[in-house]
Amino acid sequence: MNIFEYYKDVFIKSLNDIKIDESIINKISVESPKDKKFGDISFNAPLILGSSLNKSPMILAEEFKLLISNSTKDFSKIEIAKPGFINFTFKNNIVVNFLNKIDSNFGFLNNKKKRK
Repeated sequence: MNIFEYYKDVFIKSLNDIKIDESIINKISVESPKDKKFGDISFNAPLILGSSLNKSPMILAEEFKLLISNSTKDFSKIEIAKPGFINFTFKNNIVVNFLNKIDSNFGFLNNKKKRK
């Protein structure tokens, strides 16, 4: 699991009171923002879910921001950007901690030969 998949799972679980169809979950993404001024990762769920929940993506972003900030303390900053993205800046130690969780066999094939 990469860091984007990990946080997508964390974010989706934090929205546990919201029924989200599996086909819609597949459209939700966590990725690096195109511009670093928007933080380390960006979450598009408010945009994707706005129409199915009959709410403005900006209102959903505010609601989701609160739910996510209550479920994880991994971020030094959580900001909302139009038209409904939630942007996150990691605390300094979070990426290092995530990398430390990677299995010691990372980068090796089953027969212990290093991948090229």
